[in-house]
Amino acid sequence: MIQSNELRLGNLVYDSNKRERYVSAIGVGNTIWFDDKADYSPKYYSDHKNIHPIPLTTEWLEKFGFVNTNHGWDKDKFGLFDHNYSNKEKGLDLGLNMAEGPLPRIRFVHELQNLFFCLSGKELEVNNGI
Repeated sequence: MIQSNELRLGNLVYDSNKRERYVSAIGVGNTIWFDDKADYSPKYYSDHKNIHPIPLTTEWLEKFGFVNTNHGWDKDKFGLFDHNYSNKEKGLDLGLNMAEGPLPRIRFVHELQNLFFCLSGKELEVNNGI
């Protein structure tokens, strides 16, 4: 389940049937409208309790155009550090490439989309479609 205040238009999420959907509107009473394309034309809706985060994987990073640097992932000047780079069996554990100290980990696709937009002012788009 995702709280509606964690979402922005264009975020990728799973619906209740584990289908990838784009958030196209956020309504009153935690109603989330979504579509299977990023054209912001609401076609389906659900309560936020039936919307689920998509786990962030290497495949998703590649779809967004990130490049593996062996210690993390880069896109333009945006860098993510993989805290598990020496133990790939544990999976991804991403954080920002910053020296200021620990920051919240990025575990889901919508979190990466939101952070990228916040820091760059640009939407993080899927290169090859979903």
